[in-house]
Amino acid sequence: MRKEAITVQKIALKTKAILAVVVLFVALAAPAGAAIQTITHRTNDISIHRTPAADLWILIISVGDHPRPGDQAEAEIIVSNAGAVPTKGKVTVTVNYPTLSSVELAGTGWRWDAATKTASRTDALAPNDSYPPLSLMFRVPSDAKSNIVMKATVSGGGDASPNNNTGSGTMSLDRTPYY
Repeated sequence: MRKEAITVQKIALKTKAILAVVVLFVALAAPAGAAIQTITHRTNDISIHRTPAADLWILIISVGDHPRPGDQAEAEIIVSNAGAVPTKGKVTVTVNYPTLSSVELAGTGWRWDAATKTASRTDALAPNDSYPPLSLMFRVPSDAKSNIVMKATVSGGGDASPNNNTGSGTMSLDRTPYY
């Protein structure tokens, strides 16, 4: 093999490696609400096709004053769609509350299943909109020594970006003694 042919092969390999890095970068940098459907590489051409998708995210916020151990407390869970298209199919929120008791979850349009710690609904959520909030009501453990950390995860609905599907919120407790 001649030296020129070897040099051309090396350049072709370097070009393919650079194209692979570009494809990887584009795949990782896809905007929210767009899922990459196909990436095609032919010689020196790259073709990327995006399909609009729903992008669910979740937020948990404390409601009211700082409760004391043994008090009733409330937090709100908000599910929003930051994607480019409405959700489709079932959307499920799973709540993680290992130390809480007397837990109830309620919200307009949501169906609560206490056994699985999930709330679900099947109506479509428009882009850049939120479902009615879920109210998480519970009794703060009487022996609580630290703040309450609440976690929830949203899934389903055609969500294409699972990186923002878990939320957490911290509820500060009032530990001043009763007089």
